[in-house]
Amino acid sequence: TGVQTCALPILVARNTLQLCLAALGELPEIYRHVFLLHRVDGMAQGDVATALGIPKRTVERYIAKALAHCLERVQA
Repeated sequence: TGVQTCALPILVARNTLQLCLAALGELPEIYRHVFLLHRVDGMAQGDVATALGIPKRTVERYIAKALAHCLERVQA
């Protein structure tokens, strides 16, 4: 029915979010912090680097590793 059809994408999205949050919890705190500052809070990578006193390249690497880890867990 229409209600079930509309509810399915919401359930899938919630499940995906739960898997991603669980995956983020498996990462070192700094990876998680950098990822959340950039992807959730919307900070530019350069701003994250400045705020945390780490090189921008390190920020880029942490974000890439966190994203890859989340995708791996979600697709498993």
